[in-house]
Formats: sequence, C-alpha cells, structure tokens
Amino acid sequence: MMFIVSDVTMNDKFLVTATDQQITCYITDISEPATVIWKDQDGLSLIDVEGYTISQGTVTNGTQHSVLNITSPTLLSLESSTVFSCVVRSSVYPNSSSSVTKNMTLNTLIFGVEAVNTEVGTSTESVVTCIISGITQAVTSFSWTDDSGTQLTNDTTDYLITDDGYNGDINSQTTTLTVKNGVTTDSIFSCVVTSDEWLVSNNVTEVIFNIFGEYNKLHAF
Repeated sequence: MMFIVSDVTMNDKFLVTATDQQITCYITDISEPATVIWKDQDGLSLIDVEGYTISQGTVTNGTQHSVLNITSPTLLSLESSTVFSCVVRSSVYPNSSSSVTKNMTLNTLIFGVEAVNTEVGTSTESVVTCIISGITQAVTSFSWTDDSGTQLTNDTTDYLITDDGYNGDINSQTTTLTVKNGVTTDSIFSCVVTSDEWLVSNNVTEVIFNIFGEYNKLHAF
C-alpha cells in the first residue's frame, strides 16, 4: 500500500539556548495520522533519548504537525549548526517501506552585547553604538545611563537615543547614544539590556569616554 502525502516541510531555525525550544515537521494533505520518526544528524532515532520529547500530533483538516521538543541543556551541548530530520510514514500501514524524509538545520545563538565608541575630544559631540546579538526577537527593553547610574532620555540639549529595531537577517538589534555636547572629563556610559527570551535582566555594558582620545572598547556577555 502506497503512503501518499502532499507535502512535508521543515524550516531552518535560529534558536536561543536559555530555554527549551521546539522544531516542527509540517505534513499536509493527509487523511490518516502519520508516524513521524525524528533523527539527529547521524541518522539516529531520537525516540526515548534524554533531552528530547516528541509529539506526533493529530490530523486536523488534512494537516498534521509533529513537534520535537529540545531541552535547554541539550541545546547547549549541540554544535552551533546541527541537522535534524523527520521521517514520515504511514501509521495505518507500518510495514510499508514508503516514507518521506525532510531535513532542517538548527542554528544555536550566543547572546552578546557590544558597545563601541570612537575617539572623543573635549566637549565634542560623541556617538556610541550598542549592538545586541544572538536574538530572535526585539529585546524586552534597553536604556542608556550615565556614570551616576541615571537613566538618560532624549532631549534637545544633551542626548539623542535611537533604536534601529530588530534585524532578523542578522539576529541583532542596535541602539545608539549621541552625547551632543561631548564630555569634559573621563566618563562612563552604560547600555542596559533586558531580554526575556535569554532570561537576562539589566545586562550592563560600559563604555569609557576618555577625553584624551584613547580608544576604549568593552564587551559584556
């Protein structure tokens, strides 16, 4: 007996490793439930493998979604780019050799915040950019603070804060602080980031404005 499905699809994904994640195998135009066997990049079945749980899914309006759940510790143990496969077979005719296999690539991300400033002169307008990387959505919040910890706001005299928004092509978000009148003494400004998807709250990355023109670059991960 031939097992026929119209289409089986999986999409490559970028995922964070801070929380459990899932990937989905989409099966369309079927009238009976399919059995989905999930495999790792070595072709080994993930049934009853620690760190993975499988939901076969049910047929609704001719569509079945099978889900592979992956725990956070398992994601952390994977290579940065890992291939998974879903093998779709008939549950009504389990002895049938007919099957459909689809592969997807799972890319794990690393959270990072990088703030870089150019050389600054006394009382000269200065710009610093905070680049938040390894994200799959806009961060929950961000702010800039001065060396006293006071949160800065946009105003016509001293500061301009901009946000380029989330860039899904490179999994990053950029915010920029312009200190319009520059600084007259060595000063520290901080980019403060909260990301719910990374379980990160008030991550602080400092940037030193050195009036002697020495370039400073600090990273926080």
